[in-house]
Amino acid sequence: FKAKLNKELKSANCELLEAKEKAEEASQLKTQFISTISHELRTPLYGVVGITEIILEEHKELKNSPHLKSLQFSAKYLLALVNDVLKVYKMEENQVVLKDMVFNIQDELTTIKDSMQFLALRNNNQITIQVSNEIPNTLIGDKIRLSQILINLISNSLKFTENGRVEIKVDLLAKINNNCEIKFQVIDNGIGIPKEYQNRVFEKFVQVYRKESDYQGTGLGLTIVKKLVDLFNGTIDLKSEEGRGTTVTFVIHVSADNE
Repeated sequence: FKAKLNKELKSANCELLEAKEKAEEASQLKTQFISTISHELRTPLYGVVGITEIILEEHKELKNSPHLKSLQFSAKYLLALVNDVLKVYKMEENQVVLKDMVFNIQDELTTIKDSMQFLALRNNNQITIQVSNEIPNTLIGDKIRLSQILINLISNSLKFTENGRVEIKVDLLAKINNNCEIKFQVIDNGIGIPKEYQNRVFEKFVQVYRKESDYQGTGLGLTIVKKLVDLFNGTIDLKSEEGRGTTVTFVIHVSADNE
């Protein structure tokens, strides 16, 4: 009986191992397929976006053409979707590695604010920055990934806020030797997020609201933010109330440059 039982267990283990290998192979093929298709789609889409902009530049009389605007909107939407999908799968496959760069947080935020100004003006919003004096002037970390987190959060706030404000607050929570624990907050007084969505906003393809003019409405922006914060071994939290606004708080660790 014992010998029979061992034989059955070995057979079951072999079947489980085979099923596991097949599942892993299928997952890898799926990821490779998505990555390949995404890369292949980006090249012609960049071409369409570029040619559309050239046409608008060379033929000023077409500036208000609904057909050209529709073409530009569609191309940018598809390009944003493809780029977002590619980013998510790269991070899921651990292909994104943080790099150490020297930067000043005030300078980085000012650059981001300037680049988002057109979006702020569109909905008549104001962007304010408040950086604690306790934060070292020079930090070491991946400023590009940090900028991606902030741009995604700030653009979300600006899209869903009208005649309001978006505040970016940065505080030093702790500093042990060169290791700095820094808290970032993006606060808006926009339309807010319903309670039933608040626990799901960082999941893939979850869309709370959708605007026709928003060609980046892929539902992947906050998923990318969450994965980037995870790369920093950080934490992220969202608090919101309908009609009163949203506050997103994330905490990451970077190094102080003492040189």
